[in-house]
Amino acid sequence: MTPVRAADDSPQIDPQADKVLHAMSDYYKAMDSMALLGGAKLVRSIPNQTQNLNTQFKFAMKRPNHFMMKPIGADADRWSTIVNDGEHLTIYVGPINKYTVSDAPKTLDDTINHQLVGMLSSMIGRVVGSLMTSDPYTALTKPAEQADYLGKQPVDGVDCHHLRLGDGQSSWEFWIAAGDEPQLLQVRPDMSAIAKRAHDAGQNIKLEMTLYTKDLEPNAKLADDAFAFAPPAGAEKVDSFFQENRPPQHGLVGAAAPDFTLATLDGAQRTLSDHKGKDIVVLDFWATWCGPCVRAMPIIESVVTDYKGKNVVLYAVNLREDKPKIEKFLKARKLDVNVLMDTDGSIADKYQVKGIPQTVIIDRDGTVQVVHVGLLPDLKAQLAGELDDLVAGKKLAQ
Repeated sequence: MTPVRAADDSPQIDPQADKVLHAMSDYYKAMDSMALLGGAKLVRSIPNQTQNLNTQFKFAMKRPNHFMMKPIGADADRWSTIVNDGEHLTIYVGPINKYTVSDAPKTLDDTINHQLVGMLSSMIGRVVGSLMTSDPYTALTKPAEQADYLGKQPVDGVDCHHLRLGDGQSSWEFWIAAGDEPQLLQVRPDMSAIAKRAHDAGQNIKLEMTLYTKDLEPNAKLADDAFAFAPPAGAEKVDSFFQENRPPQHGLVGAAAPDFTLATLDGAQRTLSDHKGKDIVVLDFWATWCGPCVRAMPIIESVVTDYKGKNVVLYAVNLREDKPKIEKFLKARKLDVNVLMDTDGSIADKYQVKGIPQTVIIDRDGTVQVVHVGLLPDLKAQLAGELDDLVAGKKLAQ
C-alpha cells in the first residue's frame, strides 16, 4: 500500500491511518461541548526497583472558548490548573501556589495554543487539547513525518485501530476506538530518547508512559460554573510567573559577544563580527532532541520575522548534530531558520551554555544585551519587547 503524499513537504500518511484520523477528528469537531477524564501512567524502572505513577485530570470544554483542565488525586498540587471561563483565562501553578488572570482568548484554538497553556499543560493535556481544537486532524498530524496503520488491537475490551505517528526523531502510538464513536482511548509516546540521555549520563533507567482518556461525555450539559476557578487556600495572585522567578543575570550580559565563524547547512560560512555596526543578532542555541528547544524555536522565528527590514538577524546554533538529522527535523516541523552548526560545542562553551535552549541577543555594537536560559513562560512578549527597545537604540544590559 503506497502512503498518501499531498505535497513534497506533507507527512506520509497510510491511507487507512488517514481514514481513521479523519473519522476521529470529525467525531470531536462535531461536539459543541465535552467532558472527560484524562490521565498519564508512568512506569519508571531502575535496577531492583520499579515505580508506578498515575496522574489524572478532569477536562471540559464548551465552544467557542470555555476550557478547563484540573488535576485530581493525591498529587494534584504538583500540577497546573487552567480555566477559560469565557471572559478570563486563569492559570494556577500548584507547586508555587500562585495564579495569574488575563483576558480570555476568544476561541478554543487560541486557548490551547496560548504560550503558557502549552508550557504548563501536562502531556495528556496537550493531547486532549488537540482534540478540542477546530481541526484535531491537523493538530495531531502537523508535527508528523509519517503515520502508519498497525492493525486492530483491543484497549480495555474495546476494539481499536492502532496507529503510529513519527517525526523522524520520536514516535507516538495511538489507539482509536473502531465503530461509530471513534474516541482516542490511548496514546503511548516513545520514551527511548529520554532513557538514552539518562543512560549517557550514567543512569540505567527504563521508562514507559501511557496516556489515556475515559468517561467521555459528548455534548455534555455544562453550566458556566463548571468553568469557575476557586483559588486554593493561601494561593497568591501574581501578574507574571516569570517576573516572580527571574533568574540571576547571565555572566555574558554587558560583555562583548565572543566572535565566531560557523558553517550553515549549505556549507557557507557566517562570521558574527560581520554584523557589527549593522545588525541586531539573535542566537538560539538548540538541539533536535530538546523538547523546550522545539517549542521555543517557532516562537523565536515568528517574533524575529516581524522585524524583517529592521536589521534583526536570527541564527539557530545547533549543538553537535549532523546535517541530515537537522534537515529532517526542520522539514518535519516546517521551520525556515538560518542554522549554524556548532559541531563540537566550542561556540556554546564560549557563550557559557549550560542548558538549552539559550537565547542570546547582541546589539549593533556587538555587546550581549540579553541572555535567556530555558523556555520562558512569556517568551513571545518578552522577546518582542526586548527587540523593540534595541531597535529603538536602548540598552538593556544592567
